[in-house]
Amino acid sequence: MWPPVVTLSFPEQVDYPAGEALRFGWMDSPFGTCLLLEHDDAVAGLAFCDRNDEAALSDLTGGSAYGELHAADLSAWAPRLFGGQEKVSVSIPGTELQQQVWRALTDVPAGEVLSYTQLAERIGRPTAVRAVASAVAANPVAWLIPCHRIVRSSGEIGEYRWGGEIKAAMLSAEKT
Repeated sequence: MWPPVVTLSFPEQVDYPAGEALRFGWMDSPFGTCLLLEHDDAVAGLAFCDRNDEAALSDLTGGSAYGELHAADLSAWAPRLFGGQEKVSVSIPGTELQQQVWRALTDVPAGEVLSYTQLAERIGRPTAVRAVASAVAANPVAWLIPCHRIVRSSGEIGEYRWGGEIKAAMLSAEKT
């Protein structure tokens, strides 16, 4: 169960044109229930949370920043996201630093981990460790942009937006 190959795009605008609502749905995954946001065959958000977790939905969408939201059965996405080396498009807004960090995260090979300091050095911002850590934490597409591969300098797993158990399970799955 390797993560898919991710193609990133960063739209300048969060709002979708009228009639092009963001679709959302919950599905089962190897790491528990997840919430998927999708628009135009691209992932706009992926979170690990309880089914019908309105707080997670609001968190991923920034409240109403995305405009219209429509519930949908998105379970057909599961094999693409968790079944192998599929190509998956991710379309998410982000600041210049977030984009730089998120691109760098996709270059960290499965099964490998880096510290926040190493990641900051890798992107040429060695004095911006806290800002890099904030960009890692703001990643709206868990698993696809592998923020779970970033650990504390001590080697401890550390915090994870969707829980330490899920982060540990992701890291373990990548090592097998």
